[in-house]
Formats: sequence, C-alpha cells, structure tokens
Amino acid sequence: MAKWSQSYTAKTEQPELAPIYALVICEDWTYARPNDTMLENAVGVAETSLQLPSDGDFSAIPGDLIWLYDQQGFEVAEIRTFDTVTQNIGLLTRGQGGTTAKNFDRGAVVVKPLALFSTQAINGTTLSFTKGMTFPSGGGQEYDLREGRTNVDDVTIEVQDANADVPRYFKKSPIIGLRAIILGGYEGMAFEHYSFLWVGSITEMTNYNTNIYSFVIDSVFAKLKKELFGDIEDFDATLTNNISSSDTSFDVTDTSTAYLNSAAQTMGTPTGWGEEMVCGIVYKIDDEYILSNGGTGNTIGVAFGGGRGWWGSTPAAHTIGDEVDVFFSYQGPPIEFLIGLLLTKQTDTDSLLFTRSDLLHYDWGSVMDIDRDPLAIGIEYGDVEIQSFLDIRERWFADYIFRYKFGKRMDMENTIPKHILKPLGLAFYMNRAGKLALGIMKPPAGIDSPVIDKFVGVPSIKYDATEIINEVVVKFDYDGEEFQDEVRLIDGASQVTYGRQDAVTLECLGLDTSLRGESIAPRIARRKIRPLKDPNPVVSVETFFSHSGLEMTQVVRLVHPDLPNVATGSVGWDKLVMIVGKRPDWETGSLVFDVIDTNYFGKRYGLIAPSGTSDYSSASDETKETYCFISDMNGKMSDGTDGYMIS
Repeated sequence: MAKWSQSYTAKTEQPELAPIYALVICEDWTYARPNDTMLENAVGVAETSLQLPSDGDFSAIPGDLIWLYDQQGFEVAEIRTFDTVTQNIGLLTRGQGGTTAKNFDRGAVVVKPLALFSTQAINGTTLSFTKGMTFPSGGGQEYDLREGRTNVDDVTIEVQDANADVPRYFKKSPIIGLRAIILGGYEGMAFEHYSFLWVGSITEMTNYNTNIYSFVIDSVFAKLKKELFGDIEDFDATLTNNISSSDTSFDVTDTSTAYLNSAAQTMGTPTGWGEEMVCGIVYKIDDEYILSNGGTGNTIGVAFGGGRGWWGSTPAAHTIGDEVDVFFSYQGPPIEFLIGLLLTKQTDTDSLLFTRSDLLHYDWGSVMDIDRDPLAIGIEYGDVEIQSFLDIRERWFADYIFRYKFGKRMDMENTIPKHILKPLGLAFYMNRAGKLALGIMKPPAGIDSPVIDKFVGVPSIKYDATEIINEVVVKFDYDGEEFQDEVRLIDGASQVTYGRQDAVTLECLGLDTSLRGESIAPRIARRKIRPLKDPNPVVSVETFFSHSGLEMTQVVRLVHPDLPNVATGSVGWDKLVMIVGKRPDWETGSLVFDVIDTNYFGKRYGLIAPSGTSDYSSASDETKETYCFISDMNGKMSDGTDGYMIS
C-alpha cells in the first residue's frame, strides 16, 4: 500500500508592494431591504438614467454621489434628478471621482457613500477619503471538499479618527447594519483600477477612546444563522374524531402549534422543467401522509385533488386517539428548493415579497402562517446571485427531482451544508459583489479559462493522502426523522493503491426511492469519488489584487515554470485547476488562492461541444482539451491519433 504525502515550495522572488486600502460605508443599505438598491434594467456606458425597484424607498437629492458595482467593477456617478415615487434616477453624470462609465447588468448594486476612509492618500480621485484607517484583518474563504462547507471569516478594521469625523458621519444613521466595502490598490495606482476585496455589513463597532473605532464587517453568510421549523417539532396532537379513507377534514386535540393558515401551493414550472413544484404542510396519521389545505379551529382541511394518500401512501381509516405528526414538504428540483429556502420571506420581518416575475415560483409565502415559525430563511434576493444557482441547475441537475420533509427543528447554518450542499457537490461562497453565490465541484475543463501566471511571494504545492475519498455512503428516503435506505460505493483501485480511507457519508435529505432515488444515489456517490480518489495536489499561490474577480470553485489555468510535476518527473505547470480557497494577505498586498488539480493523475474530462465546434482535425489544442470528440471504430481520431476510452 502506497503512502503519499509530499510538499514543495517554488523559488520565486517577492517584489516589494505598497498596498493602499479604502473603506466605503454606505448610507442606503436600508437594513432588511437590499433589493431597493438593485438596478431593474441593464445600463450601458452612455445611458444617464437608472431604474431602481419601484416599490423601494431609496432617497437622494441632486448632487448626491452614488456608487454602482457588480462582479465586474465599480463606478461613481452624480445624481441630477431623482423621482421618489417611481424610484427613477432620471439624469446622471457618469464616471465621477476618477472612475469611468461602465456597462452594468440588471441586478447591479447602487448605493450612496456615507463615509470614506483610507490608509493613505489615493491617486487619481477627487473623492474625500479620511486618512487614518489601519490595514484590515480576516476576510478569507475556504471550501471543505469533503464536508461541502465554506468557511468565511469576517473582517476587522480600525479607524483612527483624529478629526472626530465618525460622530459627525453617523449622528443620524445607526451604524450596525450599514453596508461596508473594502477596496485595495497600490501606491501610484489610479483609483479606477482599485479592486473590490470585501463587501458586507457592519455587525459590531467598538469605540476604544475618542479617536479610535473598530468595525467588524460580516459577510452575507451571517444571514444563514437561523433555526426553522420549531413549531413543527413542538406539534403534539391526536385525532378527536374517526375518519374514513375519503374524508376531507379531521379534528385534532391541539392546534396551538399547527400551521392552520397554510394552504398547499404549486409554485409554477421553472424553465426547462416539465412539472410544477409543490410545497405545503403534510400531516401523518399511522402510515398515511395527508397534504393540508389549511384549517379552522381544531379542524384540519385536506388539499383538493389528491391530498389523501400523499407521498405514495395509502388512504386509510383512522380512529380517535391516533397520533398526528406534522411536516413541511417540498417536491421539485433540489436547486429550486435551495433558492426557495434562502429567499422566502419570514413572517416576523418586513422583508419584501418578490416583485420580479421570474422569481415568483421560489416564494413559499402563500403557505406561511403568520402565527408560526417561518418556513425559510428570508434572505432578500438582492443578497443572492440567483444566476449562479440557475446555471448549475441547468447544467448539472436538470433531471433531478427531490422530496424534502422537515419534521423537526433545523439549524440552517449546518443543515444546508450537510444535507444539501455536501451530497450534491455544491458550495456556497461570497462573490466579489458580496452576494451569496453557488459553486459546484466540477472537472477541470473549460475553454477561455482565466489565467494566473503572475505571482507574489512563494507558491507552494502539497500532496496529501488524507484528502482521498475512495468509499462513499449515500443515505436517502428520509421520513422526517431518519434515513431509511443507503447505497455504498467503493473504488477498489484507489483502495489498493492508497489504502481504505474513512467512508464519506452523504445524507441526501431530499432523495426518495419513489423519485428514482435508487438510480440517482450511485450517480451522486460517483461524482464524489471520481475527482478525489487520488491524492490531488493543492497549490497555494499569491497574486495581485487585479485577480479579485476570480471566484471560489471557478476553473482557472495555472501557469508556473518552477512547480514540479511529480507524476511525470518534469518541472513546470500549465494546468486547469479549481479554486477552493481565497483570502487577502493585507500586509503584503496580495490575494492568496488555494487551487486543486483533480486532473493530476492523468484523468481526462470532456464537455459536450456546442453546435458549431470545429472538427477534431482542425480544432485548437484548447478545444480538444475541453470537449468530447468521437473516434472511429478502431479508436482513431480523424487526424490519426489514438482516442481515449470512456470509463
């Protein structure tokens, strides 16, 4: 049995850098309503009007400066006219404060700066930054491939406020909850080339003395720290009347924790999916599940059109005294469930109902009971990069249908990674615009991948057998309390070479036998094993702030002349790798990326080629590396080279 654990540090000169940081604290965060500061329409470089959500409460007067930003960059503009009724900025002077006009898509963020601080003078801007800010600390992201969890650190910054600006800036605005943006650049760099390094909200402020303030800036991940379904767990009732197998209502002893005002809901049909999503409250009596249509007093109604015998159970007669349990149920694609779990409003907040028609089928609002615990987390869609979820749904999970049952209290911060992200190879991360985005563990394949070939500091490479996965158990058929079935998959070749590693258990909360669970479970297990059955190297590289647009789980091309290829005995890398860690080194003025090479031991991956792709004989090397091509019956490609067997 081979043991594999090595590390290597490349020899690279470290240039001297003089980093400069800026902190922008924004006035119109509007606390629970970040939707108010989102563009409703795409904006070109020449356009002078912006449309914000018409039901928002953004406010501005002529002469106010606003910042527009998204994952691609930022711009400062000056307002000339603003209509508080329509929320339309009708006349705008673009490219102010040393920035240039840019194109922004729908969903880009619009904010007003309240206070500007910097570590030292910034070149090429007319904006008034107050010097005296210290270097930030914290702010890293790291994806745990085994557990499906992304760990995100908050950021701490101190401001030395010699001019007593802080009390003046914030005398009318509570500081806690305001949006904060950290930008980074270098001495002599023009302001418009600064990079967004962190976006979050202020969760703590400490005044050490009259001149020093410390701010803690947390990420959108803080909004996942909620418990749901407490009332469902607390429900305790029995039947008070006999019911037949066809009755459409039943009475129970206690409805103090029942979701009486909650009716079953169909939530539309997402593009590319042929069936409606359904969610609602489900009651269980003996072995029968019953979909509720709400209730009055101590009477529970049954949903019309098949509410009895739900989830494939058999309608049956029940008698007085039979125990009644309750569940929240969702059936549909797992990515839709994840979006709904994040976005659906809470009953105890002022969160907006969705105003965008393309998001309406993610809102479980009509099954909410105002007197009960919320059914979802209630993060506003302004805090979530919806498109990243939809892209993954279409590419990876178009034919997956799951059934989720919640019968007890759930800690969402742990439930989502353990039961949803980990089994499906997904990862939450915070993108450059500060929004919660979704990534996926994917093969190192892709055309036009961004290149990392300029380095700061000393790259290092580590090979570690402890990260090998060669045995996976997928648990499914969750009944609301425990899992009823499982599938185990073992990679024998990996176990012979590297030894049997501890099995990774995937508790797949929504996978159900009645929805092809037995055939999907092995697919999930294979997707977990295939990229990690060998000791794939992880490389840590430091590079410049200009790479801040690279995101977690993104596939990039890493080019370095000195990194060794132990598998071939050669030196030099030019490889497609996936980002699994991203963190600023505030002291040196660099970004550190951890990337994993899951193609290290010669595995080949190929995507289905889009229409119009060149034939193999005329395709570029990058196209051949990215897409699948079919050989002749003798295994030869059209240029005479040998093909590769699909395994």
